[in-house]
Amino acid sequence: MLSINYTRGKVYSQNSSLDIDKDGIITKGKAEQRVINTRERYKLTNIIIRQVLTVKRLLVFITVIFCILLIIFAFLKESRITYTDNKANDEANISLEDASPLSTWLGEYSFSEYAPPDQNMFYSLTIYREGNNFFGELSIDGFQTMDRLLATVFGDENTIEIKFLQYLPDNIYEPYEEGDVLFTLQKHESKLFTTWGKIKPLLFSNQKTGEYFQIDYSTPDQ
Repeated sequence: MLSINYTRGKVYSQNSSLDIDKDGIITKGKAEQRVINTRERYKLTNIIIRQVLTVKRLLVFITVIFCILLIIFAFLKESRITYTDNKANDEANISLEDASPLSTWLGEYSFSEYAPPDQNMFYSLTIYREGNNFFGELSIDGFQTMDRLLATVFGDENTIEIKFLQYLPDNIYEPYEEGDVLFTLQKHESKLFTTWGKIKPLLFSNQKTGEYFQIDYSTPDQ
């Protein structure tokens, strides 16, 4: 193989990197080997770079997934807390409603009276609940009378006041104002007593406190 000794001079100094064994002689074989070595080094470098990039991408992917999972976990935790709080509030409200002493009054009540020769008066009271409020719908039908009244119910498990709230459709006479106590109902042992207020019964003998209304049926507290 033809070798050229470039141990001296400018040409050698410019191509000294091709002298891979540093013996002061640059040959074609050395030049080719130098190219091969450089190519292999670039290949190795590229492999390392690709591996590093792959690891970086993997780390970025893992980080993104981790962040997404954290967000989902935080959202679920907040939702669970909100649901638990709402459920607790609902249960508390239901408990308060169920615990109302007025719940024992839910149902329908009636009373009728007769004055000879042909005068009758019929009273019908329905007590119901909406949320935490208790209402009574009162109908009175008879001689020159057709009352349709909505009242509020106040009291406890023993005594309630039926207070006028407003007139309902088909009512024909309007003598009451909001807040008027129409009458009071009181339980004593197994008896139910009525004390009249703004409403007066047809018969004078019935206007004193006594047993008038009877319960037709009670409504289970839902």
